[in-house]
Amino acid sequence: MSQEQPVSAKQVEKIKLSYARCLEHKDFFEKFYKNFFNVDSRVPGYFQKTNFEQQRKALRYGVEYLIMYAEGSRIGETKIEELGLKHDRRHLNIPVDLYDKWMQALLTTIKQHDSSFNDELEKLWPYVLSFAIAQIKSKY
Repeated sequence: MSQEQPVSAKQVEKIKLSYARCLEHKDFFEKFYKNFFNVDSRVPGYFQKTNFEQQRKALRYGVEYLIMYAEGSRIGETKIEELGLKHDRRHLNIPVDLYDKWMQALLTTIKQHDSSFNDELEKLWPYVLSFAIAQIKSKY
C-alpha cells in the first residue's frame, strides 16, 4: 500500500475519531465478540481455547493496524503481513469468507457504540479497512 494511497487522510481521520468514540465504552470488545459469534455458527469454534482478556487487546491493536495500513504506514504494513500469516491455512486457518462476517460484526458494534455514527461512516469503515483485509485474505 506504500504506492498510491486510495484512502485519503480525511477519511482515515473520520475512522480514527469514530474508533476513539467506540473505545470510550468499556464493553466495546465484549459486544464485538457477542456480535461476531452470532453472525456465523462457525465463529465460536475458533475461540474455544481463547484467553479473552488477551484477545480483546489483540483486537484493539488489530483494528489500529488495519487503520494504519490504510494510512500507508510501514508499521501497519508489517503488522498486516504478520496477521495474514498468523491467520493463514497453515496456522489459525481462518476461512477467507469469515473476514466479511468479521467486518459485519465490527460495523454492528460500531453502530452500537459510536454516538456520531451516520451513513457516511457506515460506508467509510468497510472501505478504509478493505485494503488491509484484502491483504490478509491474500495470505490464506
